[in-house]
Amino acid sequence: MKTESFGELSGQDWEDICNKLFHLRYKDNYQEVPARYGGDYGIEGFTFDGDLFQCYSPKDEEFSSKPLYELQRDKITKDISKLIKNILEIKKLNKNAIIKNWHFVTPKYDSKNLVEHCRKKEQEIQDAISQHVTNDFKIILQIETSYIPEIGQLVNANISQIQSNSNDYNEEELQLISESHNEIVEKIKTKLSKLDSLKNNQDKLNRFTFNIFKCFIEGQEELNMLNKSYPDTYNKLSRLKNSIEKKVQQSSLIGIELKDLKTIQEDYKDSLEKDFMNVCETSLLENLAQEAIADWMARCPIDFE
Repeated sequence: MKTESFGELSGQDWEDICNKLFHLRYKDNYQEVPARYGGDYGIEGFTFDGDLFQCYSPKDEEFSSKPLYELQRDKITKDISKLIKNILEIKKLNKNAIIKNWHFVTPKYDSKNLVEHCRKKEQEIQDAISQHVTNDFKIILQIETSYIPEIGQLVNANISQIQSNSNDYNEEELQLISESHNEIVEKIKTKLSKLDSLKNNQDKLNRFTFNIFKCFIEGQEELNMLNKSYPDTYNKLSRLKNSIEKKVQQSSLIGIELKDLKTIQEDYKDSLEKDFMNVCETSLLENLAQEAIADWMARCPIDFE
C-alpha cells in the first residue's frame, strides 16, 4: 500500500516502520511482541500502562477483491476476537495492566463506517472481558499523519532514505532509447554545436550529446519513481526545480557558456542537499541535479546564444 512518507510498502515493511515509530513515541514503555505470538494475540506490541497496538497495511492484490473499508473492517473483527480469546496471556506480558486502548494503525482509511465498526467492537470488548479493560476502553484508528513528529525523526536519522532507482545504461542500450527520443537528442546537439569548443569537433560533440541525453533518461527514471512512490517528496522537488529554472532562464538570456553548466549543476545540487539530504541518498541527488541540466537543455531554459 502506498504511503506519503515512505512510498510503496509491504505489510511487513509497514509493521517494521510502525514499531520504530512506537519506540520513538513511547520509548522504553513500548514492548514489541514477537511475530509468532503477536499474530496469535492480535497485537504487534503494547505499553506497560495499558495500550495495545496492531498495524495493518493491505496487500495490493487484496484490493482487487475487496474495498479498503471491508479489508480493514475484517482485520479489526479478526484481531479483536484474538484479543478477547487471549486476554489472559496478553496481561501476563504487560504486568497485568488494565487495557485502556487498542490502536489500529493503518496508512489511511476512507470510510466513516470503519469508525462505527470500532464503536461496535468496543461494546463487544466490554461485554466479553470488561474486568480486564477500563470503563472507557477505546479502539483508536491511527493513520500515517498521526505520527508526523516520529516520522520526521526517522527521516532525520537517515533510517529510511530514498535510494537511487535508475538504470545505468550502456552505449548500445542508450542508442536504442534515443531512437524514440530523437527530437530531444537533436535539441541538445543543436545547442551544444553553438559552442566554440564543440562545433568543430564532431566526435566530441556526439559524446557530449550522448552524456547529456544519458543524464536526461536516467534522471527521468528517478523522477518517475519519486512521483509514483514518494509523491510528497516529488511535489516538493518539483517546486524547487521550477524556482531554480526561472533563474537559469534569466541567466540564459544574458548568455551561458559551457563552464557555466557545471556551476548551475553544482548550485542546484547544493539546493537539493539543503532540502533533501535527510530524505534522499547522495547518488539520487546527484542524478537529479544532472537530470535538471539535461532537461533544461532539452527544453528552453538553457541555450548558448
